[in-house]
Amino acid sequence: MYECEGDYNLISALNATGPLFGAIVAAAWMHKALTVKKLLGLGLGLLGVIILMGWSPLPLSTVVVFSIAASLLAAACYGFSSIYIKKYTNGASALAVATCSQLGASLLLLPCSIIMPPAQLSSLTTILAVATLVLLCTALAYLLYFWLIAHVGPTKALTVNFLAPIFGVLWGTLLLGEALNLITLTSFGIILLGTAFVTNMHLRRKPDTILAVPQQLEQADRAFR
Repeated sequence: MYECEGDYNLISALNATGPLFGAIVAAAWMHKALTVKKLLGLGLGLLGVIILMGWSPLPLSTVVVFSIAASLLAAACYGFSSIYIKKYTNGASALAVATCSQLGASLLLLPCSIIMPPAQLSSLTTILAVATLVLLCTALAYLLYFWLIAHVGPTKALTVNFLAPIFGVLWGTLLLGEALNLITLTSFGIILLGTAFVTNMHLRRKPDTILAVPQQLEQADRAFR
């Protein structure tokens, strides 16, 4: 209810706590170390999302408090589920996991669609938009997401929550003509820096790697002498 009627900026910030919950669950359940670099990256990513989307105070009514708690619970479940998938579906293909998860969700939502059918028939444009969301933004996206969980780990895969607001702003700029300002670009940099810290991205080649090739060539040359 709050997501339909409330502040989208606050919703984006709450959703961005998913990687933080994932890192905490991974540390408690799978004994993954919470390094200073990873914590700094998570903090920077969350800060960047808050700066990007803005933070406006809201009157704390019962509905708002309940909705914020529900949003945080959803983010916590999102973080927990990634660890659960990594632990108990290890070895299963990303296609199998994505297919089963989407089929299960569809079956759970089927009674709701029967009880609350649409008030009127949708137009062709609406049907095509929904089909695009289903095929590209859900089916394909979850296939890639589960592949990332299997190959790079849950915490790194969850950093997509930091990048989603960036793409939302970029699509708004490209399709709706919304303006970009210095604060927006700065928040982009903070989010990307935080993501790089969490994923342990190396922006420079290590000196040992550079020196290894000449040393190997020298050893090979000595062997042939």
